[in-house]
Amino acid sequence: MKKLFLFATSALMMLGSCSQDEMVNVPLMAEEGKDVIIASIEGQPSTRMTEDNGVLSWEDNETYVVFGDTNETFTISDKTTGTFSGTQPANAKYAVYYPVGENSTIEDNVLTIKLASSYTSASSLKIPMWGFYEDGAILFKHLAAALKVSYNDIPAGYTTLLVEASKPINGNFTATLTDNLPILFTDATVSDENKKLSVTITEKQDGTFYVPLPVGTYDLKVYAQGTGKADIELKSWSNLTIERKGLYRTSATYVTIAESTPAAVSSLIENLQANSIVDLTGTIDATADNAGSMTLPNVDATYNFTKTPTTSEEEPLKFDEATDSDGSKVNINMPADAAGLHVVIQT
Repeated sequence: MKKLFLFATSALMMLGSCSQDEMVNVPLMAEEGKDVIIASIEGQPSTRMTEDNGVLSWEDNETYVVFGDTNETFTISDKTTGTFSGTQPANAKYAVYYPVGENSTIEDNVLTIKLASSYTSASSLKIPMWGFYEDGAILFKHLAAALKVSYNDIPAGYTTLLVEASKPINGNFTATLTDNLPILFTDATVSDENKKLSVTITEKQDGTFYVPLPVGTYDLKVYAQGTGKADIELKSWSNLTIERKGLYRTSATYVTIAESTPAAVSSLIENLQANSIVDLTGTIDATADNAGSMTLPNVDATYNFTKTPTTSEEEPLKFDEATDSDGSKVNINMPADAAGLHVVIQT
């Protein structure tokens, strides 16, 4: 049976997690004049960093920093095997994958990093990781989690996707690397700006983005924003528990329908994708000839009525479902001035 929510909103979270820790160390020849480090990632059968259904692969131009008497950047030379080359510093001890450069420092075994507040491109996974440098190899371990959002058909004019939380998700964080499983903490006084981050989508309205998430339990919301336009909420969660090395995946498809009868709307949403947001921009008239009912497909979805439907006591707006189902959530949002609306939910 569907769960129908009238005049309310909610969201669904899907979680993909890693497998058990495993280290891969492949003997390779170093580039002449360079030191070689084999880098692997906990929970992965090989050394990978692009994400595909929870499996990671290294990309071109990957870098990380090895910390010793000096801090030296290593650059990937073979993404298949996870081979990086660079100049090994004296007394090398730690390595940090992300963030690098001036955004990460280590002092007295405490890592301080700065998570970004904005991204011009977030189509590849950049999750904070650290590792011990040992015998020319590094096993990177996660310091946080990651959020993956796939989006489709965001309306033109919306140039930014925002992630907003009830706790800090950008700014300065620390991790004590001598702990058993270090994670990122922030003790600094934060502003509301530290509780949100933005992803620019200037030319592309369909795509996927990844952003790092600190460990903890907090509220989370993803929405689209455009100049002079009302925000579009894509997903939201309450008291979501974020665990170290978790990949939290969700998707949202935006659909606009201008039809004016329930039956006409039904024909257009018959094959609706899960986690869709449907804006009904026409005035739905339940009193029209052959108005019929609005048949809701068995997928999680939100339906936003932008105008108050026309109904009567004798001819209410009727909702029913295509077939019986268990667990799907449907949110039906009506205008604030929809007093006196006659609705029948047939389940």
